[in-house]
Amino acid sequence: MSKKILATAEEIRAEIARRIAAEPTGQCRDCVAPMPVPIERRDGVNWSVDHFPKLVPGCTAIIMRILSSMMDAYDLADANGKAQ
Repeated sequence: MSKKILATAEEIRAEIARRIAAEPTGQCRDCVAPMPVPIERRDGVNWSVDHFPKLVPGCTAIIMRILSSMMDAYDLADANGKAQ
């Protein structure tokens, strides 16, 4: 397994927002990126999202694909800058 990028919730959210904006269809550009929250590590993932601030109809699958990719690549840092 390759090493994940350690990032704060704000950094992860910013990257989610960037990936939403970069979607080729542009249909999800009005979606608001969710804020990651820490969870007990399962299946190598230490964060999730508990709600979507604004989700445009038809964008659920796109956002879920982005989140899945992000969860594979990023670990959420704790207050001390370490993986949770």
